[in-house]
Amino acid sequence: VETVKVLVLYLHIFSLYERTKVSGFSFDRLWNHCWSVGVISRKIAQLEGLPASETDPLFIAGLMHDVGKLVLATGVPTSYQLAVDRAEQDRLHMHEAESSVFGTSHAEVGSYLLGLWGLPGAIAEGVGWHHFPSAHDAEGLNPANVIHVADWIDHKLSADEQHYASSLLDEPHLERIGLLPKVNEWLEAVSRQAEPARG
Repeated sequence: VETVKVLVLYLHIFSLYERTKVSGFSFDRLWNHCWSVGVISRKIAQLEGLPASETDPLFIAGLMHDVGKLVLATGVPTSYQLAVDRAEQDRLHMHEAESSVFGTSHAEVGSYLLGLWGLPGAIAEGVGWHHFPSAHDAEGLNPANVIHVADWIDHKLSADEQHYASSLLDEPHLERIGLLPKVNEWLEAVSRQAEPARG
């Protein structure tokens, strides 16, 4: 029930803001990426044998991980255009360009929003730290770690070649917490599952 409620809310938000125009920012691309990261996060949880009570929150966290981009692009489109342009011109990752313009990134904005919505703290924190799970000192299959890897996997498998959209893998952190050897297993499993859809 909670998953369905979140999906309805998220779809409603997208429908409200789809008319905003920021050059170089695609709502379709954002939706497809967020959905894929949610599915990949759930797949990782299933591969690791987690129960549904833990799998569903990881799916929600993955689905919501970039909701802050939607908030920034629709709430302050002129400033977000500056961030998109800066990412392209200076070859920055989007969260870096956002921080240079706003003093914060979509990850923190999304985390704050999810907190206002009353979503569980682990989901909000996972969204907030998905680019920097080491700063959160997240251990094990914490949402921050799972979303971080799922985000990287989706960018790696995506045909979208925008350098500023891609995600870097925090290998030292994942190695320290013992998850780095798992990453290739997860990537291969997701790749096999994605082949019919991408082929």
